[in-house]
Amino acid sequence: RTTSFLITLRCPIDRAISWFLYRHPKNEAYYKLLINNEGEVHHTKFIELFQCYEQIDDLATKGLDVHNNDDACATMAKATFSGTLEWELIDHMHWNLQHYVEGYDVLKENSSGNPTYEVFVLRTSDLLNDWRSVNVILGGSDKVSIPPNVSHRRHEDASSSMSETHPPIHSRYVSPQGMANMCCALKGEIVLYEQLLRRAVNIDHDVYEDSMQTVRTKCQFQTVEELIKSCGK
Repeated sequence: RTTSFLITLRCPIDRAISWFLYRHPKNEAYYKLLINNEGEVHHTKFIELFQCYEQIDDLATKGLDVHNNDDACATMAKATFSGTLEWELIDHMHWNLQHYVEGYDVLKENSSGNPTYEVFVLRTSDLLNDWRSVNVILGGSDKVSIPPNVSHRRHEDASSSMSETHPPIHSRYVSPQGMANMCCALKGEIVLYEQLLRRAVNIDHDVYEDSMQTVRTKCQFQTVEELIKSCGK
């Protein structure tokens, strides 16, 4: 019987930008990435998305514009960020928080309004400390050692300095309007991100506030209710 869930969390905005750069066909050689075991290059529709939008700013500013509904490229962009495009084309964006949290009813409450499941989270921004806190709660020690051949690095540090060179497409810049569009396109993910941080037994108030401040700053809101209202339906 399932009693607990351990979930890896990353700011939804940062996660989406990293996905775009990692899966970009022009970065394939840099990341030595293949879509499947047969070694086939990206699916035609997958390539189309990146042909429409070479940079993440293009996708966010133009493709996620709510007023741009007649453009096939924009339709594909919105479907990608909502996680509704076929999974084999967008993998990471399809297997999002909504897929797992709602699919497994992670935030379910019992008839008394209490959580059905115990939830632990590991934030990619502070993976080691979160793992230590989980280990302590489960009866272990906070002296979690790192194997000698593995270095402790923040997720964004590791992804931005894989080598002294950059992949061909590497800009993470998103215009203010593009960021607003992206925040609205990912509002469902942001809501779940906040709920998981709040529910997690290994996350205290200060850590919760620190993690949420990152998203609040990017998306210019104080509460998720404010974000939902500003984005509309």
